[in-house]
Amino acid sequence: KLRADIDSNDVNWAQSVSVRAAEMAAHATTVPLRLSSDLDAASVRQHILEDTKWVDLDSLLKYCWKAGVPVLHLPEVPGQKMDGMVVKTGDRPVIVVSMNHKHEAWLLFILAHEMGHVLAGHLDSEEAVVDTEYDPEPADEREIEANRIAVELITGDPDFEANLERYVKAP
Repeated sequence: KLRADIDSNDVNWAQSVSVRAAEMAAHATTVPLRLSSDLDAASVRQHILEDTKWVDLDSLLKYCWKAGVPVLHLPEVPGQKMDGMVVKTGDRPVIVVSMNHKHEAWLLFILAHEMGHVLAGHLDSEEAVVDTEYDPEPADEREIEANRIAVELITGDPDFEANLERYVKAP
């Protein structure tokens, strides 16, 4: 997924740096990988909700690390960067979030989306799935599936849609 103004070669440097960081994180992670092939969004969500009232960035980050899935935030990668990516190095997936946003909700969705790729089994060994920009209506089936898993992880309903006429304020 690339924006119209970005060529796939534009993110090569950022992707290379991120893959190398992911390899180092995978090597340094001592927590055993605790992801079974039958794990789905509903069971991950239920596990998270045992300790909190809703799925937020902090609770999903904690879940990933406890499950043996390192998550790196690398907002300062060189050149054009991707929003997020997931790399499988050996048998361990590693999630890299490059987006830097003041609203945690954006980072939560990117993390949940990348975890969606993991849960859906989209990764072969030594493969990276790179998302350079969020597309609300992707054409790629793997992206659609990862989006649905992300929405289900966060809301409990893979078909949830929020159609607001204006931005909602706290009050």
